[in-house]
Amino acid sequence: MPTLRIGGFATADKESDVRTLLHPFCCVQRVWHAAGAFQRGFVYFAEIDGDDAAAAAVVRNIDGVKFPNGNKVLASLDSSQPPPPSTASIPALALSRSPPLSAQPVTAVQSLDIGRYRRTPQNSRSRSPARNEREKLKESSGSHLGYVGRAGDLLTGPSMLDTQDKVISSSTVTSMNRKDRSGNSLSFQNFTPLAPADNDVEVPVATIGAPRLLTQAKALRSGYGSAGQRFRVFANAFSLSIPSGEFFHYDVTVSPDTIRCVKRKIFEQWAKDSKVIAETDGEKNLYTAKDLKLPSNGAEFIVVLPDTGCRVQKFKIKIKYASMVDMAAAHEFVENWKGGIEVPRAALNLLQLIMAHRPNVLFTSFHKSTHWGFYEAYNPQFNIQNGLNLARGWRQSVKYTLGELLLNVDVSSTTFYPAGDTSDLYDFFFQLETESVLILIARLFNRSRIQDVSHIDLAPGSTSFSRVSKFLKNVAVTSTHLDRKYRMRGLARVSPDSAIIERTEGGRCSVTDYFKRQYQISLRYPDLPCVICSEDGKILIPMELLTVKPGQRFMGKLSDIQTAEIIKITAMPSHMRRDRIHEGRDRMHGNASDENSQLDAWGIKIASSMKEFDARLLPAPVVTGARNSSITPHNGGLDFMRERNYKFFHGIPLNAWSIIIFDREGAVLLDAVENLFNELDIECARRGNPIASRNIRSVITYQNRKTVEQCLLEANSLAVSAAADKFMNDYARAQMIFCIMTSKSSVYDEVKFLAETKFNLMTQCLLSTKHFGQRGLARGVQVNLALKINAKLGGINTTVDTDRYLNILGKARSAPTMIMGADITHPPVGVHGGVSIAAVVASIDDTYTVYRATERVQGPRLDVIQDLQGMFKEHIKHFYNRYGFLPARIIFFRDGVSEGQIQEVCLNEINSLKLVLHHFGVSDCKITFVIVGKRHAYRFFPKDSSTFGDKKGNLMAGTIIDSGVTHPSEFDFFLYSHSGIQGTSRPTHYHVLLDENRFTSDEFQQITYNLCYTYARATKSVSLIPAVYYAHLAADRARYHRRGGHICDSESGSVADDEASAIAEFDPVTAAMKKSMYFV
Repeated sequence: MPTLRIGGFATADKESDVRTLLHPFCCVQRVWHAAGAFQRGFVYFAEIDGDDAAAAAVVRNIDGVKFPNGNKVLASLDSSQPPPPSTASIPALALSRSPPLSAQPVTAVQSLDIGRYRRTPQNSRSRSPARNEREKLKESSGSHLGYVGRAGDLLTGPSMLDTQDKVISSSTVTSMNRKDRSGNSLSFQNFTPLAPADNDVEVPVATIGAPRLLTQAKALRSGYGSAGQRFRVFANAFSLSIPSGEFFHYDVTVSPDTIRCVKRKIFEQWAKDSKVIAETDGEKNLYTAKDLKLPSNGAEFIVVLPDTGCRVQKFKIKIKYASMVDMAAAHEFVENWKGGIEVPRAALNLLQLIMAHRPNVLFTSFHKSTHWGFYEAYNPQFNIQNGLNLARGWRQSVKYTLGELLLNVDVSSTTFYPAGDTSDLYDFFFQLETESVLILIARLFNRSRIQDVSHIDLAPGSTSFSRVSKFLKNVAVTSTHLDRKYRMRGLARVSPDSAIIERTEGGRCSVTDYFKRQYQISLRYPDLPCVICSEDGKILIPMELLTVKPGQRFMGKLSDIQTAEIIKITAMPSHMRRDRIHEGRDRMHGNASDENSQLDAWGIKIASSMKEFDARLLPAPVVTGARNSSITPHNGGLDFMRERNYKFFHGIPLNAWSIIIFDREGAVLLDAVENLFNELDIECARRGNPIASRNIRSVITYQNRKTVEQCLLEANSLAVSAAADKFMNDYARAQMIFCIMTSKSSVYDEVKFLAETKFNLMTQCLLSTKHFGQRGLARGVQVNLALKINAKLGGINTTVDTDRYLNILGKARSAPTMIMGADITHPPVGVHGGVSIAAVVASIDDTYTVYRATERVQGPRLDVIQDLQGMFKEHIKHFYNRYGFLPARIIFFRDGVSEGQIQEVCLNEINSLKLVLHHFGVSDCKITFVIVGKRHAYRFFPKDSSTFGDKKGNLMAGTIIDSGVTHPSEFDFFLYSHSGIQGTSRPTHYHVLLDENRFTSDEFQQITYNLCYTYARATKSVSLIPAVYYAHLAADRARYHRRGGHICDSESGSVADDEASAIAEFDPVTAAMKKSMYFV
């Protein structure tokens, strides 16, 4: 890093002035004072980022600038600077376009108008103090370029001012007459700004030098948290005792090549024949506990499999030494709390294979990169909607924490295609066990027999025909007439009766006749479609002659009905889940009386009981509203029904509104609609966001035969005219249009698409079946609607006292802070093509409750946000337009990153943030980058559930776990920020990968937890930081911004034929809509 030599200071205590002088032009790393004078005044050295060319540019900018005392800055490059006085680096000031305010509380904040003039007379400085500051910023070509700050601000900005001073008080302002390098006079005067607004102002750009990019993202834990009440918990993890020796790793090739499951059987047979303790991944890796003593070029073996149905039973394998796997590396990693040691992947991968050996023999297994799943697929416990079986089992994975390795075990469930004996589903006269494909199709239509399925549903060209064909694709089957294995490719458009084939001996006949003559089989369902059983489509087999191979997992996307059914079936109280986990540990690995020779051979032992350690319960914040109203939460709940005097922190009146009923006139009872809006009117008036009273029937429009577009335009006209009749000011458009519909169908898709991308209309959709049924309104509906309406209109519902509950974020507003959340949604599993949608939200206020969203459509299943730089620039613009300055602190919460992609994704995205900050000249803006995850298998159980558990036995909201199962050295923790509704609660895992803000554990944990009480559309604290929730909502909403409708189900293929065309089908929201929280 280059070093600058800077002289001209009157006293030796001017380190802050050095940083202030250099800040607009470079990022300062260290500043130190050297003894002795340098011509006039004292001399300093500054180490800065960049190369010598960038440093020379800095010298040219600052050399000769005058200080208030008359001294000139004397600057030069210095290649032989003395060492700094101590090895400890001097912390850089957290500067930005609007640097930190004074540490002292500011009760009466003075705003300042700071101008730069092109050699104008002194009296020209007395411009009107009432002039809008944003108008000044737009005057890029005139004689005046202004900047608005507050008393105590450190004034910066290379595109605004060439030099800066720290304003101590308003009385010192008038005495600061300064000149820049061009000779322009600088003036400072008292100024009262207008209220901040989201006006479009160009953000000044000041790109100097090179950005400082990262090559690795790891934040070490500075210490464990201590806030809150300590208590004991159990985790679904069992301590592992492993040896410290070395094991042997070999490369293996199989000839002829075959599929993975057959390779595994080959390796197991070889180990059995050779009497060797070995493990394999079923591909090319073989591990043994003892040396095989093979030649240097390897050895070949012949393996003969018993009858497994494979066409080839004799295989040749070649085994060659590859490397040693040192288990001592695993011990060294978990015992090192200082970091700096890479994760021992080889040792952990071997442990995963060893621990999966016995369960693989006992259960049907599925392997993912992060865990193994084991299920009793041959004994399905539940039948669910649309032709699937639900099987329960367990999942396990080897994890690490400080001081030990753990085996994480949790209950798991997955869906299978039904198979096996199906005779119980048939009448007595048709007790056949060979019709499982027929039963599979019948269950797809929620029928018990194929006879109950309408022939219209299986007619070629129908929607249901295509649905069945996709459902059957790639399912493994066995033909009963030849005992041959196939994979179904779909349904043929011909039946056995209509399909004509050429016989080898000459002549033509139907498939029905062929099976009668060739196999003496009389088909019972010759009118049902044949099944395609080859890639080229030439093999057609009647479906009644195919049986489904057992143990096949369904990999498609489950429907909403199936998902709800599975949640209901699998949800279990905390104590039942804990018992099931213990059962899984014993069944997979044996209890104390069982022998597990495989683990004994490798020297591994598993604890018989769950790990026990400390957790902490953080106190909940008091949620504050307007007029000194507040709510004290209880276990994460905000009881709005009891706190009837609570006022929204910032309520927005709803004056221009109307209603659309997407149905024919009379389909929805108007009395029920009037009842809902009358109660909503009362609730909103109570909360401080009143709704202008209307004759409901005068602001309702019915769809009848009109298009959605016509309905929206007509409803907008009704809302505007009704508001004009009652209010002095005219509304250009409706503030809100309530859309009543029977289901969330294509109508909902079109409403959101047109309203948010074309007409700039805010909408709130209501289901008539939910809100206008015979049961009447459910409890709390009015409050939930009031919350959504106020948030969409730009109001703030709930806040927490920033000074009291948000630590460093609220202390005298130490640095302008932007909290960001990001998420990516991908196409459903099993769908080829499609698009992924990335969403990034960012806060733009000092209560951290108002957010703006940006979305981008990108190629399918890309984990990295491709245009994060462009999205971040949009948020910088929103922030700057609201305040007139840039953030000095960024806290970025990232969801939707798989465990194996964390480093790649985060490095890419952190550096994208840094490039944007460098572009705007604020490279020293501090970033904290956090991975947020709920797709983990850890569950925790209170030891004393009567004191630290809720009524369901779950941990209380506010429970923090930052030891016991967390990373040995990196900054991560688990947080229960919500109260579970059903089943066993799952905590959210926060993993800090970069922490330039240097939060303590207590600071960051309390900030994260307390912000969970500010989610705009809930009457309770939520399980995720709201920024991430909003990003998820925005990404999901963006899928409705596609011309032609929302694509999301497992039946759907790609949106378009190619990626570019698919992306082009999506439209962005309007510019005005971007300035609202339309997505809540």
